[in-house]
Amino acid sequence: MSNSSDTESEAENVAQGWAAADYMQMSEAHLSHNVSQETSIPEHNVRQAIKMLGAIDICAIEYDTTSHEILQHISSTLLCFLDEVLTLVSMTESNAAETLGTILQIPFITMLFEYRRIFHRIAARDLVDGGVIVVCWVDVVLAKLGDAIAAAAGSIPNGTSPTELCSDLLKKQRDEDALRAAVQMPEKWDTVVDVISSRHASPAGFRLALRLVFGVYVMGPRLRGIGPLREKVDDLRLLRVLQSRINSIFDPQTSTSVGNAIGHSEQERISYSMLVTLFASRDSIRGNHDHVPFRPQTQASLLRLVQIVMESNEMPSQPELIMPCPDLDIAQTILVKWGQTIPWCWVIWDDPRIANSEIIDYLSVTWIAHLNSHESDSDLGEPIELWAEEMMDNLCINPTTAISAITRILHNNVASLLTTPPAHLSPAALSIVYRCCWGANYLLSVSSNAVDCIQGLYKIYFSLFVLLQDGDSEINIKDLIVEGLSFGSDALQVVVDHLLADAKLDFVLKLDEAISKYHRLISSNSGREDLQSRDLRAIRQILHFISLLWHCQTKTCLRRETISRFLNTLVSWLNLTPAGAINALMLRDALVTSLAILEMSKPSLCEVDKCWDDVTVWRMIGNSEPRDLVMSSAFAAYISFTSACKLFDPLAYAETWDSMRDVLLLVLLHQFTDVDEPLALVVAPTICQALSSLARYSTPSTAKYLISSPWTMNMCARLTDLIGASNDDAYETILRDRLSAFAKAVRLIRAAQLLGALHSNDDVSVEVPELRKTHLVHCRVNSIPCLVLS
Repeated sequence: MSNSSDTESEAENVAQGWAAADYMQMSEAHLSHNVSQETSIPEHNVRQAIKMLGAIDICAIEYDTTSHEILQHISSTLLCFLDEVLTLVSMTESNAAETLGTILQIPFITMLFEYRRIFHRIAARDLVDGGVIVVCWVDVVLAKLGDAIAAAAGSIPNGTSPTELCSDLLKKQRDEDALRAAVQMPEKWDTVVDVISSRHASPAGFRLALRLVFGVYVMGPRLRGIGPLREKVDDLRLLRVLQSRINSIFDPQTSTSVGNAIGHSEQERISYSMLVTLFASRDSIRGNHDHVPFRPQTQASLLRLVQIVMESNEMPSQPELIMPCPDLDIAQTILVKWGQTIPWCWVIWDDPRIANSEIIDYLSVTWIAHLNSHESDSDLGEPIELWAEEMMDNLCINPTTAISAITRILHNNVASLLTTPPAHLSPAALSIVYRCCWGANYLLSVSSNAVDCIQGLYKIYFSLFVLLQDGDSEINIKDLIVEGLSFGSDALQVVVDHLLADAKLDFVLKLDEAISKYHRLISSNSGREDLQSRDLRAIRQILHFISLLWHCQTKTCLRRETISRFLNTLVSWLNLTPAGAINALMLRDALVTSLAILEMSKPSLCEVDKCWDDVTVWRMIGNSEPRDLVMSSAFAAYISFTSACKLFDPLAYAETWDSMRDVLLLVLLHQFTDVDEPLALVVAPTICQALSSLARYSTPSTAKYLISSPWTMNMCARLTDLIGASNDDAYETILRDRLSAFAKAVRLIRAAQLLGALHSNDDVSVEVPELRKTHLVHCRVNSIPCLVLS
């Protein structure tokens, strides 16, 4: 195929004094008499016109002219609507999208071609001169529909209509080419596909056929809100037609050189984009990429077309940062926004060793940057913006290749940070990193296939955590990193081993510098007064980070002196801080969770010189509210692993028991609802574990006091009823399963109460379960990331 300009005229016989553009203008002039051009056509009028067209007896039209006036009104309505589509800024913000999707259905398009065949036959029968071109109202509609498809496919916020910048002369030339192309279409819709690969079709004819096929098979289903069109489509035939056309573009015997990605006309690039999108859409439906007969020549040709559409001759060499295309034109919008092109590209070019495969990373970065691009750029925080929905749909098509693509993009950012001092990313780059981390976390949460690829991603996460600065955007990204690391704690030790061998990153030193930085701030009164909200978030992230490391028994990545001073200073500071202070609210639960995991990991993990006493930490318990589930869970875990020390007086045990019992009673009474309900189910076993530990390690006389309280009796009675119940309530069913391990202890306590042992002078000893293995669960409470021991 030769390079074609934006407009091409075909040398064909025409009737004397006739020009295609004149016919188009005549149609539009007639349209102005039937439909007001000052007001838009209501979508229901267009849908009504479509129904009217289907209700006409098509077989009787050739001999019965009474319906021609109705057809004239229908064609006027359709043309007016298509003219409106040409001027729309965004199809997604217009009610016209669904209406255009209704037009772009195989039954309607097939019906249009049937009308076209009949009217051509009527005109040919009445003509004396057989050498003229026959044009009917359907040709005008098809010509306008082709332009409308291109306009709708490229319509983006703040974008430009493809005809908006055209001069009158160029517009007239394009209209003429479009109408001549419509005349060249075959009689039946089923054979329009063949025009795409025909060597005899004019450039304008090829473009119109391609746009119609793209509109019916890609755009129409999308506008109607359904999946890719799977019915009445011979995918193999369509793929072979597309393959033939794609390969002919780069055939030296049939085309001019198109090796340079820059300098191609708008119309060429739109056509190339539609070719790639169509091919990706149909190939994705067929699946089974191992046996698709379009490799490797077609793969190379498709990759070159992507490069031409994205107008990129040379991709930046590693480790230069890949930045997105800032403004999308029509061709790029088609490639990025329509069909299943992006996830299909991830499958086909999953191997980074393929020549020029970097263009796929550039395409992916551009797609991520323009997700739901009409929104503001405030997507680096809560709540997650609407772009997430579009991202999820594409990521879930093939989670394995999706997480591989995300890892490559994040690796590019890490490589850039390691070679560009000082380590800093632009706001646009940070937005890409944020969305990539969010997408990766989503995949880890929903797909076991994604978890299998976790080690490469986690190495990037660890690197970003120590390389990123502590600005607001970077803090939001680190929140996602901590969340992502919580999904696969089993892989952390292996990843840390690899990081320790990376001399260029120097992970231990950078983590030590981050901890030391905040230790200096919290060590003095002046530093504490200067703490800002993002500083508290950064300290919280460090505590969560080391909690994850310790929970999976990761060793040798924290310097003993630094982490010891950091934790000791935090304990001393927060012990003197009022419970309602912002410092306490932001840091206390994260600190106690870290300390609990540290106690749990002894003696296998001894990375801290403990200078605080457990009584200091227990003293904080009295300041916590029973409805603060995260704090209660953290303290409950710490109690479970320190109550055996016998360092506490009976009063401390009693106060702690009352605090934990009140929390469990609220859970049993289903007092936590809405967003707190799942968290209550998560922390309930940890609360029970703390109560069990208190009962196990208190003195017999203290244990007697603990279980003699009416509130304790109430708690035991409700636990007994819960364990023995068999109702279908979802909440109670889950809670019963979570607390079944504590059933024996509850029965023993209940038996002691019923036998009256509590009122005797004998001491009470209660057998309770051994300490169980805990899990770290990530959640968000009031938009604050939390790690909860369960």
